[in-house]
Formats: sequence, C-alpha cells, structure tokens
Amino acid sequence: MSNRDASVQIRVSPAAVPSSGHLATPRRKQSQDTVAGCEERAAANLAEAATNLTANGRRRLEMSAAAWTERASLLQRIHNSFEKRKALDAAEWERADADEIRAENGRTEFHDVLA
Repeated sequence: MSNRDASVQIRVSPAAVPSSGHLATPRRKQSQDTVAGCEERAAANLAEAATNLTANGRRRLEMSAAAWTERASLLQRIHNSFEKRKALDAAEWERADADEIRAENGRTEFHDVLA
C-alpha cells in the first residue's frame, strides 16, 4: 500500500529524511551525552586518580574529571533551557486557544475580567 492509499498521511520534513530515503530510527543517547553519564565518568576519573601512583597521572585524571563535571553542568543548563522553552510555548498555545474560544463566543479578555 502506498502513502497515497493510506487513510492517514504523515508529513515529514525533508531535513528529517537522510539521503538514503529511509527515516532514521531514534537512537539512545551515548553516556557522554547525558548528565548522569558525565557525572559517572567524572567520579570514575577521580576514583582512579586517588589510586594513581604518579603525580602526572593524578593531574591528568583530575583535569579529565573537571572537564566531565563541566560538561554535565552544560548539558543540565541546556536541558533546563529546553524545558523552560517548552513550558512557555505550552502557555502561549493555551492562551491562543483561549483567545480563539473567546472570539468564537463574541467575548474578549476584557469581558472575562468584568465577569
């Protein structure tokens, strides 16, 4: 059955379709792309640094742990920003829907304040 025969058609942005023409399957995030994964790597580096026999080895592992901690912080800030934007978008959609309903009923926001 072709897409034209289907009762429901799904529109996909051309940018979402790879050059092969097949839709990409969702992938799990790599551990280095998650806050928890970065924190785990930082903790592992610090634990290894504590048992490292050379000063240079300890320094390198401590610097690596600091970098993983900073990456975790950055990923958390990005996540928080997306969540805030999503909440603001949802509030805007709700307001637009309420305005549309008021307009269909011949009311304005001013009428609702007076009621």
